[in-house]
Amino acid sequence: FIKNKFMDSREIIKEEPTFDLDETLEQIRHALEDYSEIIPPEVIHGMPDGKLLKIQINWIQLVVMALCHVREHIEFRGGIVPVEISDFLAYVKSESFRRQARDTGNTDGDVRRANTVLELSKKILSDFK
Repeated sequence: FIKNKFMDSREIIKEEPTFDLDETLEQIRHALEDYSEIIPPEVIHGMPDGKLLKIQINWIQLVVMALCHVREHIEFRGGIVPVEISDFLAYVKSESFRRQARDTGNTDGDVRRANTVLELSKKILSDFK
């Protein structure tokens, strides 16, 4: 939110979300559908070789970016951000998550939790349309 210096201190101007609804829904679709939860045997001891896998840290970064856009849309419309979204964003910022992600990548639990929050976000944004 931006406050104009000429406004009464109780008034707040809401900023438009960074991405429109369709762009944010496309981010969510991409994170849910284009990345695989199945780890091919050749990846276990090597590199993903161009494959999009949910165990990769860049997938969590995509999820976080999409959830931040979802949060913007909800707040712009005067809604309350669901605790599941806030909790997930706080979790991925935690030192324990960062350490684990650096050492082993995303766990099955991380992927399930992210998928659940993305599905919830998709439903919320679809309801805005």
